[in-house]
Amino acid sequence: MTLATVTLAVLATAAFASNARVYAGHTPMVRRAYYADGAPRYRRTYLDGYEDGTHLGWWSDGTPHFVYHYVHGRLEGEAREWFANGRLYRDFHYRHGQEEGREQMWYADGTLRANYVMRSGRRYGLPGTKGCVDTTTNGRAAE
Repeated sequence: MTLATVTLAVLATAAFASNARVYAGHTPMVRRAYYADGAPRYRRTYLDGYEDGTHLGWWSDGTPHFVYHYVHGRLEGEAREWFANGRLYRDFHYRHGQEEGREQMWYADGTLRANYVMRSGRRYGLPGTKGCVDTTTNGRAAE
């Protein structure tokens, strides 16, 4: 992996969490990365310095790794990721950069890890995490 690839990966990770500008500029841009054998690693598009459009990623054998949809730096619509074995890892939905709708995650063996619905910033269902315990409530789950 080259330094440029590492830098792009760090920038892409930071931009995933917010709608921060990735580069200064006003023209559309496409960033592509490749594995050592020339196989495509990802394709990301930018507009006015923000992630915009469909971002695609592949594992080294060509199987899908991720598909994200951005609008001016914010996730919009379905975001999907796959394990290297081809099984779906997560299927999330976004509106204006925030989770909204059915969210599902799986383990590599296909077992469901999380299954919940996000509505107006609230999570309903099986999030795949343990509830917080507040020591001031004698071990009862905090509300």
